[in-house]
Amino acid sequence: MPSPAIPPGNLPMKYLGVPLITTKLKRGDCEELIRKISGRITSWNSKFLSYAGRIQLINSVLYGIQSYWSSMFILPKSVLKELEKLMNHFLWNGDVSKNHGINLSW
Repeated sequence: MPSPAIPPGNLPMKYLGVPLITTKLKRGDCEELIRKISGRITSWNSKFLSYAGRIQLINSVLYGIQSYWSSMFILPKSVLKELEKLMNHFLWNGDVSKNHGINLSW
């Protein structure tokens, strides 16, 4: 009796949460990474976090997700800038949707 055939798949497909593609990674391929990081930020109740607590979350969780993707792909500059912008907004404002400036007294 012949073994069941494995159906052919189409690229891009996902393996361990990252897309498997045959070409260079583009910004559209990284939308899931941006969504994942912004979703993680919005799930945290940041009004009860101190500045040091937000730094710790950025260093351990958010950079961990980014380095996981970076270990498999060379991320486009525009994606890295977007991730940096999200992390800066979370650090200074506690949320990704607020767009007011940094509160520093010079």
